[in-house]
Amino acid sequence: METTRTCCRQRTALDLPAFEVIPFRSIETARSSIAAGMPAVVVCDVKLPGVSGTAWAKELHKLDAELPVILINKLTIIYNRTRQAAITTELIEIIAGAEAL
Repeated sequence: METTRTCCRQRTALDLPAFEVIPFRSIETARSSIAAGMPAVVVCDVKLPGVSGTAWAKELHKLDAELPVILINKLTIIYNRTRQAAITTELIEIIAGAEAL
């Protein structure tokens, strides 16, 4: 599954004061912790060991049709990092230009 470093990075990104982030190493351990009607959002990778994230989302929606499930993939992460880097570069150029005035 995920490395400890990746899991920690994702948990930090999702950790907000109003929410509790509970990471799971496998669907099997997560499955026993999710119940219909519980206030939760499931965030998982599209590629999971043994089952796809899409199949897991379908299983979760059979349990609770209202449960939000967010599927991510490495391509999305790479795109967002690239986009963030471009925005950061542009901001640095704008700030440098403003300081030159």
